[in-house]
Amino acid sequence: MVKEDLIPPILHNDLIGLESADILSKKVIGKDDVDIAAIEALAKNYNEFSDAITQRIEGILNAKPKYLDGEKFQAYKDVFEARISANKQHIARKKKEASTIVTLETLQNVMDEIAVEIADANTKAKEHNATIGNLSKEKPALISQIWCFIVEEIKLTYGQSGDTIPIYLTY
Repeated sequence: MVKEDLIPPILHNDLIGLESADILSKKVIGKDDVDIAAIEALAKNYNEFSDAITQRIEGILNAKPKYLDGEKFQAYKDVFEARISANKQHIARKKKEASTIVTLETLQNVMDEIAVEIADANTKAKEHNATIGNLSKEKPALISQIWCFIVEEIKLTYGQSGDTIPIYLTY
């Protein structure tokens, strides 16, 4: 039996924080109020953070952890990617028309579901690893119990036939 590696959590707070950036809800009128640099920075950060998280999710799926529900995790990845794609379009629209008010689709609930799946898989992996760690302690006791059972069975067999039990079979 081999110990299972735990899945590190996916850090997503920076990405979630961008969903509520003030610049998205700012309706800009007049060129003096337009903070194009802030919109550009938001777009750059959103792309970087979302790409990094997507790569982490893909890495987890490719590793195929034993206790992770791959189908469920893939479904969450698909939802995440769809929302990221929609949000990137919203941000692009904001870049094109700075006066447009934009609301991004929230990623919090899908990221929470991903975190729950990772936590569940890690709990099962920890239980598995604890069993393996305890195996070396329990194995001698189990072997002893098996031999005691075998000896008792032999005693019963000899007792029924009337033969004497060889001395080496007593404990």
